[in-house]
Amino acid sequence: MEVDEDMLDKAVERELGLQSRKGGTISPKTVTDAYNLVISAIKKQRPDFKPVVALPDIPRQFPVVLPMSTVVPVLAGTDMELPGLLAMQYAMSASEIRGLTKSKSIRDGKLYIVETVVDVGGVPVRSAGDKEPDRPRVFDITPRIQALIDQVDGDIIEPRSVHALNERLKRLLRNAGLPEMSFHKLRHIAATVMAEENIPANIAQERGGWKTDDTMKKVYVHTFTEPRKEADERVNQRVEKAYDYSKITQENS
Repeated sequence: MEVDEDMLDKAVERELGLQSRKGGTISPKTVTDAYNLVISAIKKQRPDFKPVVALPDIPRQFPVVLPMSTVVPVLAGTDMELPGLLAMQYAMSASEIRGLTKSKSIRDGKLYIVETVVDVGGVPVRSAGDKEPDRPRVFDITPRIQALIDQVDGDIIEPRSVHALNERLKRLLRNAGLPEMSFHKLRHIAATVMAEENIPANIAQERGGWKTDDTMKKVYVHTFTEPRKEADERVNQRVEKAYDYSKITQENS
C-alpha cells in the first residue's frame, strides 16, 4: 500500500492524541519532527510527492533570561559567583570557562582564553580554545574576579562539568524564588548588557567571540584599542552596580 496524503493527515491527528511517557499528550513539536522525518524518507523514493497535511501549531517558547541585576546578588558569596561573572561579564561560554587555568590563562593581570574543555563520552577533553591562536580573546581581570580566582585551590579555575554548573545555578535560582535558567543563558545576559550599553556590534562580537560571517572576521584584523577599553569598563560598571550587598545570598551549601 502506497502512503498518501489522507493517511498522513490521519496519522498526525492520531499521534497528537497519544499519551507521552512524561504524562499528557505528545507535543506538537514532537509530532511535527516525526512527520518531517517520515516525509524525508518517503521523498527519497518519491521525489514528486508533495502532500498538504495540517500540522499542529508549535507554541513559541520564550527562553528565560533574567536581568544581571537579579542574578548577581543570587550568585554572590556562593561557589557560582566566579563562573557566573566570567559568563556575564566576559561573555565566556562554559567550555571556555572550564578551560581556564592559572598557569596558562593569566598573564600580567589579564585573562586569556587559550584552551577549552568539552566532555566527550563523559570525559573532559582539553583543546586549543581559540580559532585564532595568535590573537586569543583577552580581558583585564577586575579586582573582584582576581580575588575569587585567588580563592580557587589548584590550577584549574572551574573543574565542574556543564551539567553540574547547570544544576547548581538552577538550584540557587529556585531557592531564591526565581525561574530556573541554564548556565548558557548567562552568556545571553552578557550580550543583552552590551546591547543595552550601546556597545558597537564589532566590539561586542570581539568580546564574546561571536564570529559568524566573513565581514565581521575582516573587521577583527584591526585593533580597536580605545573603544574596546571603554566597552570593558562600561560592562564592568554594570556588574558592580548589580551587587546589592544588603541582599546578597550567602548560601554555600
